Amino acid sequence: MGLGSDLGIVQSPIAATESSSSGQEEFIKKEAEWDREMMKATKEIKELKANLMAKETEIKIKMKKKEIEIEGMKDDNRLMEFEIKMMEVDMEDEALALQEENPELKAELRRLEVLLDQWRKAAEVAKAAEVQMKDEVLALRGKNSELETELGMVEKQLDQWKVTEFQMKDEALALRVGRLEEQLDQWRKVPAEAAEVLMKDEALTLRGKNSDLEAELGRELWNIVCKLEQPRVESICHALAYVRGVVHFESTAILTGEILLMSRCTSN
Repeated sequence: MGLGSDLGIVQSPIAATESSSSGQEEFIKKEAEWDREMMKATKEIKELKANLMAKETEIKIKMKKKEIEIEGMKDDNRLMEFEIKMMEVDMEDEALALQEENPELKAELRRLEVLLDQWRKAAEVAKAAEVQMKDEVLALRGKNSELETELGMVEKQLDQWKVTEFQMKDEALALRVGRLEEQLDQWRKVPAEAAEVLMKDEALTLRGKNSDLEAELGRELWNIVCKLEQPRVESICHALAYVRGVVHFESTAILTGEILLMSRCTSN
């Protein structure tokens, strides 16, 4: 009786030690599992931040390109306005001279004034395109600021996740990461290329209008020249040579060559 009771007393501390060691092993396994989850979550967080930074850089590059294109359009518009003003001055001088010497050409000069008005309208269209491009750039800047705000919210949420990292589970983590990926997909679908397409369409439209006006102006000048005598033809040739140097019209050069050829034939 005494020996059995002594063995029972000896065995109870051993059982307690085994139970405590098994609990410690379970805690160590759980802690290792949490560490793996934390490493996985940290890696995914770093990837998300890298993607956000890449998207922000891409938007900044596109904004810079748009600003450069707008500056180019401004220079083109200034050059067009200067050329139109020079052409108006030259045509006004020619109009005064023709009105004094030959009143029969007043109707033709009025038609030329209509053509100049059309050139002014084309310049106004170019200005409108420039304003539209500015609006597109401002819209891109607004989207960039929204992206920065969303990035700040994501970083704040990531900091909250670090505080409660040991309470996360695989399903909750996967769900949040999936939502972030959906947001990133939506940001990637921002129509930043719409401004570029619109700009190209406007440029093609303006080129078509300019070529039509150029051809019509050449025909009208030719009709006027056909009604003039030899001395007037030579003065018109000099005026057209000046216009060609200012406006750089290919058709003006061709028309000037034809007029010179006609004047030589007439003189012969």
